Amino acid sequence: PAPPPKRVLPPLSEDEQRQVYKWMLEEKRKSKPRDAAEKNKINEEKALLKEIIRAESLPRLW
Repeated sequence: PAPPPKRVLPPLSEDEQRQVYKWMLEEKRKSKPRDAAEKNKINEEKALLKEIIRAESLPRLW
């Protein structure tokens, strides 16, 4: 049997994308690192998310 056709969603507006990045940052803040290396990785990811959120225009993901 053929797989059902994929539903194509409209692209997110810049404001919606910013909200997604803010949600991702909140989730990163909730995570508990197991060791120092994981803590550093999470901190780097949080720093990148903060940069993206503060940027005037968001990077295109597609």
